[in-house]
Amino acid sequence: MARNIEIKAYIDSVESIVPKAAALADTGPIEILQEDTFFECRNGRLKLRAFSATEGELIFYRRPDQAGPKESFYLISPTSAPDLSGRLYRWDMARLGVFASAAPCFSSTEHASISIGLRALDTFLSWRLSCRMGKHRKSARRLRTT
Repeated sequence: MARNIEIKAYIDSVESIVPKAAALADTGPIEILQEDTFFECRNGRLKLRAFSATEGELIFYRRPDQAGPKESFYLISPTSAPDLSGRLYRWDMARLGVFASAAPCFSSTEHASISIGLRALDTFLSWRLSCRMGKHRKSARRLRTT
């Protein structure tokens, strides 16, 4: 399973944080529109992310329910039919919620991904640090304790 460290925070406005995110990034912003559908899952979390009618991802992940930085373990399976996939899952699993968002995304060579988005009435910042081969485990522990 792949893993990352994720930090989410509410922000006053997208405009106020974009220049700061751009200063930390090597690439971006890339505008990403997505709709996430969450399903009931006993051993973790399951979400179907649709980018369009012909492109999406089924994402299974585990992460603790806690405030602050969180380590997340995940598997991603691409789908070319997110609507059909969603209907198949709804036959057997309870749908917990659907959230649409638009986010300018930035990334860096240090494996960090910064998403700044709007979801419903909220404005939020999501910072993901990909953990490959234990490279960032010490950083993740430090983030959790601050």
